[in-house]
Amino acid sequence: RASARTARRGDAEARWQEYLRGDEYVTFSALATALENLPPTAELAENRWEFELFVHLLHRLGVAIGVDHASKAYRSHYSPDVQLTGYLYSTLLTAFTLLPSYTLNGQEFYVSDTVLDQCRSLQSVFLETCQGLKRHFDSLQAYTLEHVRSDVRRSLVY
Repeated sequence: RASARTARRGDAEARWQEYLRGDEYVTFSALATALENLPPTAELAENRWEFELFVHLLHRLGVAIGVDHASKAYRSHYSPDVQLTGYLYSTLLTAFTLLPSYTLNGQEFYVSDTVLDQCRSLQSVFLETCQGLKRHFDSLQAYTLEHVRSDVRRSLVY
């Protein structure tokens, strides 16, 4: 029994060492570092590059961990230069900066409560996802690997 347990422990350690050298871990580590250095969301408009990098790393981690992605190819029909990270950044920018009313050509317009509620929901999901990913990365160890990967996958799908 002891030799079987030792063999399993050895296999787990080998998988852990392999994971630490893999693209998924490197991406997850870069994402955690980017998250630590991410400016406050109140400064989202002034820090486009940092937020786009973060969104790009979120996407790469999703690919590395095997999260199914919906095709965004249809967007190229509207604008061939559109990039997914730019689109997601613009969505975040809207969610965090949209005001209840705005003036256009001297006329005041009001944003619907539904749109404002959706913006608040997106803010909440983004912040919860960021906090969760940081917590998951901090708890990543050889014996937690599969549990953490499962939680990260669930976070990214959400």
